[in-house]
Amino acid sequence: TTTTPFGDRPDQPPPKLDTCLSSAVATSFSHVALLEVDDTTRVGYQYYGSSLGTYQQWPGTQWCPETYDPRFRDWYAGGIAGPKDLVLVLDTSMSMASGGRMEMAIDAGVKVIDTLTSVDYATVIAFSTDARPLGGRSTLLKATKYNK
Repeated sequence: TTTTPFGDRPDQPPPKLDTCLSSAVATSFSHVALLEVDDTTRVGYQYYGSSLGTYQQWPGTQWCPETYDPRFRDWYAGGIAGPKDLVLVLDTSMSMASGGRMEMAIDAGVKVIDTLTSVDYATVIAFSTDARPLGGRSTLLKATKYNK
């Protein structure tokens, strides 16, 4: 199954490079699966996410919604960036109170935090006239499900 998150053009086929690479992934996985599996009840999956947002899953399924973008998943972000330390500074000043700015900033921050894996460390700092750590901790925390 191959999907692309190209905004208002969800019917748009993936770029030729992504089509070629996802085909190679499927062929490679099929080859490895045939060589290594000795238990016919065992199931294996392989996922491919490109920097353009194309997503391919083998074996295919009809599950993938149009809004799925692998670039915002921890398995993709962790694979391309490796371990990281993140200090997210959120503007909480009055200028953020109108036009949905605060909601957009929070949504963006959540998307960034959702890309973190258990090898990453992060903290969130609220900034207005002064800076203060959210949650009262000024140290980086391991990005576990609990801490996120």
